[in-house]
Amino acid sequence: MDYRTRLKMYDEFCKYLTTLGIPAVSAAYYDSNWISIDVQGISDVQLSKAIAERLSQEIIAHFKSLLKLYNYDGDYEKYEWGTYSVTNIYSRDARYIDLLVRSSKMEIIKKVDADIVPELRPEYMFCYSSSYQNGYFPAGYHVIYSNEDLLKKSEGKVQNQIIDICNTILRKNDIENKYKSEYLKADFYDRSNCNMYEISRED
Repeated sequence: MDYRTRLKMYDEFCKYLTTLGIPAVSAAYYDSNWISIDVQGISDVQLSKAIAERLSQEIIAHFKSLLKLYNYDGDYEKYEWGTYSVTNIYSRDARYIDLLVRSSKMEIIKKVDADIVPELRPEYMFCYSSSYQNGYFPAGYHVIYSNEDLLKKSEGKVQNQIIDICNTILRKNDIENKYKSEYLKADFYDRSNCNMYEISRED
């Protein structure tokens, strides 16, 4: 199957999903037993996933019929297909905001260092990506203090100031005008009470 034919098949599949109430904007399949489906909005993910779970067998049957119609040359029948095959639904807006959060991290750190009094500055800031597959988990920053005493002193005014800095810079860098404050989560820890290895991976 050449590239143009593959895109035509994906386009037809997305139009079909739209008739079911899943506002798909793109799809991808790579010789396996699952399909990656993109919707645009973050709020579209959970509803689309619920529809896909309910109508999974119908969606799988339709996709297989398209593979056959467009002469897909892989052996897709050798795989066991199930509900999980059609519930890999992602938001393009979420990917955009994840990148915005990651790309803005160093600018935010510089602003925090400049605006927060030295004795109450966090020691580290790490970012992490969103997850909307099984709930509402926005992208955000882990803000780490060197000890519990400094963390407690930062509660209230300083932590709110850090969050305000994050929101201000993210809005400034948001060239597509998609960012909202509810798309960011800031978690504050002291270094002795968090898994620094896990957090520093910035997954």
